[in-house]
Amino acid sequence: MKYFYTENRSTRILKLIERRHSISVDAIAEKFEVSSKTVKNDVKELNGLLKGSALIDNKQGIYKIYIIDNNKFEEIKTNIYNQKEFLNSPQRRMAFILYKLMNSEEPYLTDDLACEMNVGRTTVISDLKKMREILNNYDLKIIGKTNNGLALKGTELNIRFLVLENLYEMIYGEYELDEDVIDLVKEITDQYQFDTTTFESFIHSLVVTLDRLLNGHTINTLSEKYGELLRSWEFTLVNTISDAVEKRLTISIPIKERIFLALPIIGMNTPTNIEGISPHVEITEEVSNLVNHILERIKYDMGLNITLDDILKDFVYHMAFLVNRLKYGVHIHNPIVDEIRKKYKVAYKMAELARDVIEKSLDVKMTQDEVGFIAAYFGVFISEQQIEKSKIYKVAVICGTGRVTARLVASQLKGIFDANTVIDLYSDSTVTSEILDKYNLVLSTVQANFKTTATVIYLEKIFDEEALKKRIKSIKYIDKLDMPSMQGMDSILLSILDEDTFFILDNQLSYLENVDYMIESLYAKGYVDDGFKERIRKREEKSTMIFNESIAFPHTINYENDEIVVSLGIIPEKAGENNQRKLVFLVGLPEQTKDDTLLVKIYDEIIAIANDKNTIEALSKVKSYRELILHFTKENDIFDL
Repeated sequence: MKYFYTENRSTRILKLIERRHSISVDAIAEKFEVSSKTVKNDVKELNGLLKGSALIDNKQGIYKIYIIDNNKFEEIKTNIYNQKEFLNSPQRRMAFILYKLMNSEEPYLTDDLACEMNVGRTTVISDLKKMREILNNYDLKIIGKTNNGLALKGTELNIRFLVLENLYEMIYGEYELDEDVIDLVKEITDQYQFDTTTFESFIHSLVVTLDRLLNGHTINTLSEKYGELLRSWEFTLVNTISDAVEKRLTISIPIKERIFLALPIIGMNTPTNIEGISPHVEITEEVSNLVNHILERIKYDMGLNITLDDILKDFVYHMAFLVNRLKYGVHIHNPIVDEIRKKYKVAYKMAELARDVIEKSLDVKMTQDEVGFIAAYFGVFISEQQIEKSKIYKVAVICGTGRVTARLVASQLKGIFDANTVIDLYSDSTVTSEILDKYNLVLSTVQANFKTTATVIYLEKIFDEEALKKRIKSIKYIDKLDMPSMQGMDSILLSILDEDTFFILDNQLSYLENVDYMIESLYAKGYVDDGFKERIRKREEKSTMIFNESIAFPHTINYENDEIVVSLGIIPEKAGENNQRKLVFLVGLPEQTKDDTLLVKIYDEIIAIANDKNTIEALSKVKSYRELILHFTKENDIFDL
């Protein structure tokens, strides 16, 4: 995880707004851990720097950037991104202080640091306070008093980890390693087909090693676990590189320094082309068992059958390098972890379960960056599974005002359906039930009572494509249940629910007592088997299924039904109190799911509700199944499907 940034906050805000196109003030404030007022001040400063070439506009708390003069904007943006004033931000001042302390043999006076940076003493003291918090993450400390002198205390290995993960560009950005040395390393490593990131990471480690060696700061001690690397192919490779560098630069690289140089290779992110490393990498029993335990945990907790198939090999290799990183303290930055967590909610939930398995198995702590990498693999699985499960869709278009109107409707539909969708045109006067029964969906501009097994949607002659797209997307999933769609409803959960599986619970009872009541009612109506309650109880004892402070999500295998059973219980608020638990989604999973894509969508929708306080509040006020239907009729955009 990065604790320092080479760019100041304003630069990072500009990049974020450019990448996201639109983003709320609160989201920026949360990401950079500052107040909304600070964000607004930074954006005001940015607008001044942009000099009319672009405008970052704030409408109702949402920032959007409007580019007015593209050429001028690109020129100014480049200048903003390339600012090199070394001490123009707390991050750069802290990097300067750290560099001084890590290279000083004597304690460094606070006044001397302030003088060299041309800042006030109070500024240095403030920077030191922030630094101490960050250094704790690397078991490093700044000892001494500001008046008597300061010194950096900690192992050389941890100092290097801190520098490489956070400060390399700020400290070594101007350091030039001889081109012939870089070419030498490249020639030796070419056969392994390392990605650019891995190669650059090794070069950075080599630069830091050479600088520290030449300045008398060597790695004197390493824990016993690093001795295991002496038998690895990565160490053999580093030995070859080190021998060649020694001859070229006439220096000596000790064994412990060579072990350090092996870390960026042994902990690399899985390369795009694994063929170069596959002959050398041994997939241990520990890694294989870990992968199996992760897939079993996801099956147990979420009912999803993960068959990674084409990406299994890649995932196993990723796990092998991940285990190395966790074991030897190597951290890699994941620049898109926030986007992964936001876009692939179910995949991220699966990755959090994987993290739990890994942390308990290896007795380690995983960073959010690593969780994001695992989520990316599960995101690929979900996306590819949905593509594989998709089927050719047949749509009948009925129009009563001539073929040209029907063609106009059909042309609009082409912007909604994929290229494999069959769209046929019919007149209302000639179409029959036998014809319509052959289609998955019927879209009609004529209000008529068509007797057909297909879902019918009535349209205006010119319709809102986005609204219809959302409606159809929901229907396509609902169709896999062989259930009729509820007119006007876009929620899959709502389409599975019915009056029998909807409950207003008793706020005088405990959470578990309410869950028992729901299960007993479902059992009496034939929805779940007689062992369902006991399985839920055992799962609660092992690990609570309370999703967050407002939502509980008890779920387990159901042997009574071949289809997914979803029940919703609403806990009314007590008078004058704000009870935390408001919604209970009770889910019975068939022993063998016919289609995991539907289950993924259900999870996605529940996670979306859990992250939306307004939706939770609205649903918690519903007092009957009829009110639930009326609520969704009025607010049919409540879920982002």
